[in-house]
Amino acid sequence: SPENNLLYRAMGVAPKIEIDTYVRRLQADDRLLLCSDGLTRHVPDDEMIAIARKQTDPAAACQSLVALANQRGGEDNISVTVAHSKPTSVGSGG
Repeated sequence: SPENNLLYRAMGVAPKIEIDTYVRRLQADDRLLLCSDGLTRHVPDDEMIAIARKQTDPAAACQSLVALANQRGGEDNISVTVAHSKPTSVGSGG
């Protein structure tokens, strides 16, 4: 889209903002990747997924993704967060 760089909502410009929320149940070992268009402009989804899955350390995955986007031109800000869900153990409580 020619307008893909326009912000349509931003915090701090109005007293109230409308936010989008999504609820998803994560399973053990799932990854959650949030990024700006600075990344998606240079790295296709399938490559992002492969890198996020390959790296066991979320910080290393972020560094790899930013480096790849920069190698491919990265003229825009590139923001990336990767979260890795871990299994939880529920104790007996006593």
